[in-house]
Amino acid sequence: MKYILSFFMLMVACGASAQQGHKSNLRINIGSAMSAAGKGAVEVNASSFKNALKTAAQGDADAQRTVADCYFYGKGTERSYPSAFMWYEKAANQGNLDAQLQLAECYAEGLGVERNNKLALQWLEKIGETNVPDERVGETQLRLAKMYRDGKGVEKDEKNMAKWMEKAAEQGIAEAQNEIGVCYANGRGIEQNKEKAFEWYKKAAEQGDAVAQFNLGSSYYYGEGVKQDYKKAAEWFTKSAEQGNTSAMYALSLCYEYGEGVPKSPAKAAEWMKKYEEE
Repeated sequence: MKYILSFFMLMVACGASAQQGHKSNLRINIGSAMSAAGKGAVEVNASSFKNALKTAAQGDADAQRTVADCYFYGKGTERSYPSAFMWYEKAANQGNLDAQLQLAECYAEGLGVERNNKLALQWLEKIGETNVPDERVGETQLRLAKMYRDGKGVEKDEKNMAKWMEKAAEQGIAEAQNEIGVCYANGRGIEQNKEKAFEWYKKAAEQGDAVAQFNLGSSYYYGEGVKQDYKKAAEWFTKSAEQGNTSAMYALSLCYEYGEGVPKSPAKAAEWMKKYEEE
């Protein structure tokens, strides 16, 4: 059975990280998720806008971001992308993270300023380099990693991909933890290290990431980065399969067919193979 499963897993391993990837260009990457904070901050009327504008003029970064949001979304005042850009830039230069994210969007989309992907990227990397424990920073780091991985908005660069992926993984983002595990397992953009691959798979798997659970099961099955353990392999294949991961369904079916890590059961093998084939 090992040879059958080995061939299957080899094929899967080549695309394990891509199963979760959200491939998109720079403009989509920025604009799709960045504006949520801004939208929540602009529930203001004309009077509160004027108050915010007065405070912003005195140099308050949060007020500058609020004023920019108002102009960007047309809340409390007439929509004006050039005005929004101006105030985002002021707040961003003072270190306001939401403003920096929105400024990157403005550059990427050409909102209130001439489109400039280079400057959009610079602002994203500035955010990523802060490396403070913040979900927005982690998501930006993951976004950068995908951009360099897919060559969307930038030239493909596996070293930069791995760099940003590991930073995002260190922020606790499960998807990034699995992805950097794949990088370490295959020496993609980083020196191959099966033990580190296992460690990152485990972190992501324990957060419930189905792809990482399959990859962790594979690590146990082959003894890569960890002592070989068919029982634990089957346990993680099961967790992944129960979440709908078809690769894990196939692997688990073979485990039951050959009795590796679980009691041999033709019935359960057939059950999981049927689920696999129905997907």
